Parts: sequence; structure tokens; C-alpha cells
Amino acid sequence: MALMIPFSMDEFVAMGQFLTYSHRKGKPFWRTFWTGGAMEGGSDDHARGVLAAKSQMFSQSARGVTFPRRSWPASASASG
Repeated sequence: MALMIPFSMDEFVAMGQFLTYSHRKGKPFWRTFWTGGAMEGGSDDHARGVLAAKSQMFSQSARGVTFPRRSWPASASASG
């Protein structure tokens, strides 16, 4: 459960940035907070998600995933 804290903190920061942006554009703060909004110049996500073929679903789930440069066993034995 503690593993999810960095991911949720990222979402809080993104929400704060979006609310600040929307408020500066003259949109009502609380309405944007409760109902959301859209960025000007944004694009739609056309990913099919779970409706895609298994190979496409796997490639979509791996977008943005990076691995450490050192191999995991070498870094684990160095710290122990």
C-alpha cells in the first residue's frame, strides 16, 4: 500500500496544476474541482484498452515503463 503513495502524490500535483490553470483561464474553481474539465489544445486518447487484442493491450500497458540501467541482482547484492 505504501508503494502507491508516490503515484497518488503525482496525481495531487497534476490536479493542483490543472486547477490553477483553469482558474487563471477564468473557469470557476469549485465547478472544475468537482466536475473536471479539458485542456485547450489537448487530444483524445484513442487507446482501446481491454477491448484491444492481447498483443496491443500488452504494448499499451508497457508505455512509459523504464528499467534501471544496472541489473537488479547486482544492485541487490551491492546493497546487502
